[in-house]
Amino acid sequence: MTSAIKILLKEYLDDLKEKELKDFQWYLLQKGERPILRSDMEEADTKQTVDKMVQFYGVKGALNITVDVLMGINNKELAMKLMEEAKIVEQQLHERETQRDAEMTITQKEVKVKSENYGERSQDDPSGGHRNDSESYQTPSKPIKEKWGAFEKVKTFCDFYVEHIENQRRETEKKIKDDFEKLHGFLKTEEAARIAALEEEETKKIGMMQKITELSGGAFSLSETLKDMEDLGAGHWFLENFRTEMERTQNALPDPRLLPQALINVSNHVGNLQFRVLEKMLSIVKHTPVVLDPNTASPWLSLSEDLTMVTLTDTPQQRPGNPERNTSCPQVLGCEGFDAGKHSWEVEVGNQPGWILGVAEEAQDRKEEMWSTPQNGRYTITKSNRGYTDVKCNLLLERPNRIRIELDYENGRVSFHDADNNKSMLTYEEKFTQKLYPYFAFVETNDNEGYDDDEGVKRKKRKANSSGGLIEICESEVSLTVT
Repeated sequence: MTSAIKILLKEYLDDLKEKELKDFQWYLLQKGERPILRSDMEEADTKQTVDKMVQFYGVKGALNITVDVLMGINNKELAMKLMEEAKIVEQQLHERETQRDAEMTITQKEVKVKSENYGERSQDDPSGGHRNDSESYQTPSKPIKEKWGAFEKVKTFCDFYVEHIENQRRETEKKIKDDFEKLHGFLKTEEAARIAALEEEETKKIGMMQKITELSGGAFSLSETLKDMEDLGAGHWFLENFRTEMERTQNALPDPRLLPQALINVSNHVGNLQFRVLEKMLSIVKHTPVVLDPNTASPWLSLSEDLTMVTLTDTPQQRPGNPERNTSCPQVLGCEGFDAGKHSWEVEVGNQPGWILGVAEEAQDRKEEMWSTPQNGRYTITKSNRGYTDVKCNLLLERPNRIRIELDYENGRVSFHDADNNKSMLTYEEKFTQKLYPYFAFVETNDNEGYDDDEGVKRKKRKANSSGGLIEICESEVSLTVT
């Protein structure tokens, strides 16, 4: 264990620049109940520095004090990575020792059993127990036990995947049914409204025909009345006036054959019906240019049902460690990558405390924590305690509520804009060689790192940001065009 930890410490100190190493040695001289002598650190390289720490404080003590000093020189990320890797090394060494002890125990038992069986056969069998029949006792060989153990691990792994896949299917099926139910409800409402409009027009047109018929019948009655009055000897002046009024009434009656739009306007009801319904359906249809991929989401993230919103959770969720999944920090990718064309999407950030937005290369390491830089395949903008910054931590003046991200793949450009006033914030120019995926992540903005003393070994405690975090992809405008 000593040599493995010493090698690990040397590797991490080798990552320090010359000035950082000098700062590390200076802080080291101030640490511990009996600090290392200044003369021991003069002109000391990384190997000599590690040797002195182990000599003064022991292996675990050297590891702990290295972490403390790295934190003291503001190299928090390196300190955390060292703790994680040291924990892995210790675990591996422990497992090897446990396996070696187990193998020694099994070997001792096998020797004992074989010796006892040999003694029994020697007494009963003149051949000295050298028979090779089915009754002879045989213990399982080491390769068989190793294969069985490997099989058990694979089975557990596959069982977990099967359960997760079944849950994915159930949740996805529910979402599909819910969405289609909304569409069905819209279509039923629209169908009922259009049939009601058709029935209303029918009622109006038939009512008009009935009114004309009624008026025509009244005119016929007036003619009969005039004849009766003539037979009764009514005065000439009265009869002439009555005849004039009757003729005026008859002339006022419309001819049904000449009435405009007397029939139902069928084309108004059925012409391009499906297209017009589809146009109206856009009022309830939501579209976002980017959709999140749940198979890449960190266990610390929760995605909305429509995969357009991501939230930072207080506790990790049970998810498979599939190759696509980001496990190094709370991050998630879009489901579609781009290797051509121009693309744009907007993200609602509001007053969220800490996040990273941009694009990431397809081949980026999703299991190791790394800086969001073009060298690591990420083109991003960050918000933290310091405000909005670029990859070089330069402060940006804008404080947008919505950020528009634009990707021009052929021209090698990723740009960020304040979507409210269309003002440019930051632009990267690069020759892209890989598919780029929309990238969303959270960063801690408070001192959310704690340490518990466990048998002299300090372990990292991860805490979610106390104010939580939420990022939402904005809807885009949807329209139909006819060519």
